[in-house]
Amino acid sequence: MQACAEVCYSIEVSKGFKGKSFVNTEKTILGNYITKEQVFEFGRTGVIPNGANFQILYFKDENGNQTDEPAILYVTNPEIEAFGSAVKSVVDWLEGVYPGFLTTMVDNGIRIILHSQANDNKNTQGTTYNDGLYYENYSGSNSESFYKSLRKGLLTEGVGIRCDILGLSKNEQGLIKPYFALLFTQYALTKSSDDGLVNFEKFYQNETDLYTFLYADGRSSDEIKALREETKMLVYPFGGSWKEIDYALESGY
Repeated sequence: MQACAEVCYSIEVSKGFKGKSFVNTEKTILGNYITKEQVFEFGRTGVIPNGANFQILYFKDENGNQTDEPAILYVTNPEIEAFGSAVKSVVDWLEGVYPGFLTTMVDNGIRIILHSQANDNKNTQGTTYNDGLYYENYSGSNSESFYKSLRKGLLTEGVGIRCDILGLSKNEQGLIKPYFALLFTQYALTKSSDDGLVNFEKFYQNETDLYTFLYADGRSSDEIKALREETKMLVYPFGGSWKEIDYALESGY
């Protein structure tokens, strides 16, 4: 019920559900995909209403088995059937590499993953959209490309939501997001032989180098290193989920 309540709140406050697509105004109205009434019905019955264009990611127990507690709703475009299965497969893959990944996403405010058919002329786009919303734009037909774009986005934009919560500036986020995504990927390479991770590592290394140059804002290399170390335990779960870190901070540990 908490998950449903937070989703309904997001629908209420998000501009993404009140107008046409912010990429191509003549195309998608996100509000056509999901309504508060449908979410309320799901909360009451545990069953997705007929005609509703959303699916559910459920929390898993300590053994990796699915529970009946909803974690994230993903809102699908019915015209692109691949989106529904792709979201679950990507999160399942991440859960296998980083146990607790789904919980970490929820801890940091991601309650809805949106899909839009809007075309930004780049084929793929992953970004946060208001607190608690993750927007994934896919306009092409290559399912493997979509899979990679969603996986890459989930590795970085969850960090972005956390940075927003911490009140970090654009320049600070530029120094942090790709760097932590690089660490995330390097850790994954110790757990998985997925060839795609090797490409991600190269991508995030190049992006880290570029963003360090673009967003240094006069900081020395030692100051940049100190910033990353200072925020590491607040943004990236080395040794605990963000919820556990928050509890420790609030408790004064």
